[in-house]
Amino acid sequence: MANEAKPPSAAASNPYVLLTPCTNPSNAMTDRVTKMGTYVEETVANVWQHLKTCPSLIDTTIGKLSRGTKTLVAGGFQRVFKQSFETSEKEKLLDTFSCFLSTTSNPISGNLFVSTKRIAFLSDQPLLHYENLQQIWSYYKVMIPLENVSTISILKNPQNQLEKFIQVICHDHYDFWFLGFISPEKAIKIMQDAKIQSTKCS
Repeated sequence: MANEAKPPSAAASNPYVLLTPCTNPSNAMTDRVTKMGTYVEETVANVWQHLKTCPSLIDTTIGKLSRGTKTLVAGGFQRVFKQSFETSEKEKLLDTFSCFLSTTSNPISGNLFVSTKRIAFLSDQPLLHYENLQQIWSYYKVMIPLENVSTISILKNPQNQLEKFIQVICHDHYDFWFLGFISPEKAIKIMQDAKIQSTKCS
């Protein structure tokens, strides 16, 4: 079943957030589940490699399975990225990370895309929300042009030093928190390098 969650109240006014309606979430989920089996066999060994170092086994497992399933269904991260976001011919996808986006309601599971032009996030599943008392299923997207990024920082959870967050702050004071990375250090390096390179090219 797709997640039931109320998107953040700021989503309607946040210029970086887009809710993309999904007309048939049940079929979308069924298609993904039927194609998950082959990926599970290849993923189990990799998951176990992270058991001793990852602060959350659940986050690791969900992230890796979701990441692989979407890749199988849609034909690869490059294709998922181009189909989900308006990209230019010169834009190159640098890396993709399974993670969670922190919101005012619940963390949203998805994939973080880092390209030569932007930092983007796409939820793994459509979310159920309401507009004018009407049920709507939508994929949750975040699109942050690198030129709009002010700072990218890695922070530790004061209550759990093993848990790390990546905070992206924009020049117009909007900020986003990403968590649940298998390797937050690798993710932030890719993000910071992309930001530096985009600054040199601008």
